[in-house]
Amino acid sequence: MIIPHLFLLLVAHVVVGELSCGAGKTYVRLVMHCETACNEQAVAIFSGSQVIYTSPMYIEYVDSDTEICLESSVNNQYSMNFTDTEQDGWSPGSFFAVYGKYGNIFFKHYLTSPTYEIHPLSLYYAVSLNELWKLSDSYHEGW
Repeated sequence: MIIPHLFLLLVAHVVVGELSCGAGKTYVRLVMHCETACNEQAVAIFSGSQVIYTSPMYIEYVDSDTEICLESSVNNQYSMNFTDTEQDGWSPGSFFAVYGKYGNIFFKHYLTSPTYEIHPLSLYYAVSLNELWKLSDSYHEGW
């Protein structure tokens, strides 16, 4: 009976495990929910004018859930392009969501125009989780 329990623990770890990104990389989890005409829907992420992520071909009624490490940019500022190749807009119920390294949602939206939209995306953390905060009403050397 120990082996089945061990197997379940290993599977759970793989499913909820988080990708670890090294220096100069920024972790994101990208979720695309699409219902119909998914092969027409696409997302690209840009750092400046350089494409750093292009979505795969989406499959109808199957959520795409991808963890990736983006190349870090200045203050982790990016832009996203949403497109529909048939120029009839994304199917009702479709959306694209971006999650950060702490599970927080940075962005959730869908294509509202028939063909193309650009959205800003900020993955900047002013203060990281468990980082020491200091507050003072005067100057302190070394802060």
